[in-house]
Amino acid sequence: MNNIIIWGIGKIYNQMRNNISYFEEKNQIKVEYILVSNPYMKKLDGYIVKSPEDISNLDYDYIIIMSDDYYEEILNEALIRRVERDKIISYKVLQIPNINLNRYFYLKEKNISIISNNCWGGVIYSTLGLECLSPFKNLYLTDEDYLKVISNLEYYLKQEPVFDRLEKDPHSCKQYPILKLKDIEIHCNHSDSYKDAIRDWNRRKIKLNYNNIFYEMYTEKKESAEKFYDLTLNSNSICFVPWETKKEKTLTLQMAPNQNEFYETVNSNATIGSNALKYELVELLLGNVYTRY
Repeated sequence: MNNIIIWGIGKIYNQMRNNISYFEEKNQIKVEYILVSNPYMKKLDGYIVKSPEDISNLDYDYIIIMSDDYYEEILNEALIRRVERDKIISYKVLQIPNINLNRYFYLKEKNISIISNNCWGGVIYSTLGLECLSPFKNLYLTDEDYLKVISNLEYYLKQEPVFDRLEKDPHSCKQYPILKLKDIEIHCNHSDSYKDAIRDWNRRKIKLNYNNIFYEMYTEKKESAEKFYDLTLNSNSICFVPWETKKEKTLTLQMAPNQNEFYETVNSNATIGSNALKYELVELLLGNVYTRY
């Protein structure tokens, strides 16, 4: 069981109160303290209330921040008070359907690096509140280039990215930079400039954990899915496809009525939104494909 400090009270805390009780009853967490700036009470819901100034004297495994508006402010204060960054999580984790917090904390400690051919990896990191330990964020690669990269990952990550050209995004109509790593192209479709794209790529790639890599691909080409399967046969991986399949490490995703392109289906299933209904997020990253229907 993990000992927890709740940081913050108010609307979010009240909304999450029953969720907290649920996970306590499941023996997945034990709330030890609530932190409140300038506390005007000694207890709340049976929990001892403390000031952030007391944090260095408190025992805990994780801190859950109960705020949207002041999340960054609380995070920065925690870091100033020498709280380890990987000990801090957002309350949003408590909202993930069917989540087992023991499994979530286990995943969090594994420092997973996601190698994704589109935005799915970045979306997953955001949804689960995990530190992004991969340069494959806010970008996409063609099937051919992605398969080439994962066939020789270390080689390509040793290459220096260079600016190749600008291209117009068909959805936003904004121009974005394309970088090249030798013979492959990286479409940085969420970057404003090639300098930002190169900086972000280099900053993130040094964090990559080669000891725990998860490969994700989505494709509408059966040939690409077969090649991905062969390349990741002995790795932790998943390939999302729009056709019916029972093949191991390949998962069918069905487009919702309001979706026009398959990538929308892939990305929405990495969230906790209205169309995130197919699989359990934490278990997928731990190598278990548990569908919800």
